[in-house]
Amino acid sequence: RAMAFPYQEAWDQLRARVYEDARAIGESLRKNGHLRGKTAQRAAGLASTFRLLNCQKDGELEELLGQLETLATSPIPKNGKRRREVEPIKGVLGEIARLTHASAEEVKRRAEPSRFRALEV
Repeated sequence: RAMAFPYQEAWDQLRARVYEDARAIGESLRKNGHLRGKTAQRAAGLASTFRLLNCQKDGELEELLGQLETLATSPIPKNGKRRREVEPIKGVLGEIARLTHASAEEVKRRAEPSRFRALEV
């Protein structure tokens, strides 16, 4: 097994966290049929945290998270609807998951037990 560089490992962990949060937000949308207040705050916090930690200058993911933040924090329409449209949010969450899935799988792979890890050097 190749040893990952510490920066790459940290970057993969950040992207894996984004993936897990995007999946959780999407699950909340499916369960509730709309974006609840705490979930909207989570989406905005995810975008803010990523902007602070984006040392790799991942513009595509930062842009998608910005779109998610905008959609999640936009005012609720006054035209008789009491909720935001969920389809645009679902679309952005799908793109975020697509971009971050490989990092999430890599972090999971590294965490799997290996019979060689049990050996003492």
